Amino acid sequence: KNDNLDLNILAVQAKENANLEHHRAWMAEGLKTDIGALIEEAHQMEASFTTGDLEALMNYAERAKGRWETFPIVGDGVIVELGTFKGGTTWFLATMFPGSRIITVDEHWPPYIEIFPDNVRFYHCKTDQASQYIKEAGFVLVDAGHEEQDVISDIEHWGPKVKIGGYIAFHDVNWPSVESGIKKALPQEFELVEKTISTQLWVYQLTDDKQ
Repeated sequence: KNDNLDLNILAVQAKENANLEHHRAWMAEGLKTDIGALIEEAHQMEASFTTGDLEALMNYAERAKGRWETFPIVGDGVIVELGTFKGGTTWFLATMFPGSRIITVDEHWPPYIEIFPDNVRFYHCKTDQASQYIKEAGFVLVDAGHEEQDVISDIEHWGPKVKIGGYIAFHDVNWPSVESGIKKALPQEFELVEKTISTQLWVYQLTDDKQ
């Protein structure tokens, strides 16, 4: 049993090392942020939430903390996630940034809600409804409805919440409807600063005053 456990640990460490190599490759290509690496690592948590392997979550978090503790969060430390799903990304962001307030929005509750850190707030409603309760955010991750009109609505309601210097990121841009929604609705004040292939993520930074 112990031998199997050791092999599992080695396999996890090898995967983490491979991820870091991918991250370095992204940066070598001239990418301006490390948000893609952050979200890829966060999405790996979904599998542990699905299987209920909470011990694996805790162990992974301990190893990951040092990589993200200096990551800048703009906008009074508020991070918004649109689309909670199983809650793996939510849990990871909350654990890596204990000083930030994590707002996650979905019409469905995630499993194991009792293990989430105290800095998480669940908004059990539609994403447009939730926007009226948030003044501003340093980072908004859009990963809710994937139809074009869903993306447009999220941009219209949450784009104005992003603080100058903050970021809005879109997951699953390999969906034509997501890409077209971004191109139709995102104001030009948002500059594209990162694309990742593995997580199909586009990251934009608000670089000027909104008109």
